[in-house]
Amino acid sequence: MSEPTSTAAATVSDFNQEAASLQETEAQLRQVIETFIELGIIVHDFQGTVEAKEGLVERVNVLMKQMDDLNFMGYKLDHRLPVDVVNYVEKGRNPDVYTREFVELLAKQNQYINGKMRAMKDFQDILGNTVKEAYPQLEYAIDNVKARTSGHQPPPPPAATQPAASAPGESNGSASNGSN
Repeated sequence: MSEPTSTAAATVSDFNQEAASLQETEAQLRQVIETFIELGIIVHDFQGTVEAKEGLVERVNVLMKQMDDLNFMGYKLDHRLPVDVVNYVEKGRNPDVYTREFVELLAKQNQYINGKMRAMKDFQDILGNTVKEAYPQLEYAIDNVKARTSGHQPPPPPAATQPAASAPGESNGSASNGSN
């Protein structure tokens, strides 16, 4: 019984570790953004002095170190992004729009599949009824197949195909030879 508990504990531990890595990566990304803002300010106010050049070089070096750290942190994360989403973002589009379009596409495909399923169910009913009209002796078999394919309990066999129940003291032979 200790296995499920240890598995659950391992899953929670993995989740906590992944959340911590994600928070660490987010903090590092915020630092990179701050450094970009500082660089923008330095470049905007650049005066061409030696001190300004040294400050700019120092900020660029800090940015390169932060980018290297961020790249390394990416290997610790186990999140996989679909290539379509990455391409979408690289084209400057909002990933929320991608999500909305994806959900709309799935809803459309779901309606299409549901329509096909309804059409097949209708075809099954029409075919079953037609076969029952042509071959009445197959009615139980058709109802049985329809029930099993729809996930319902099959109907009980008709009384004509079940052996008659024997009363106490009667033999089975008398019920099966039709002498009721």
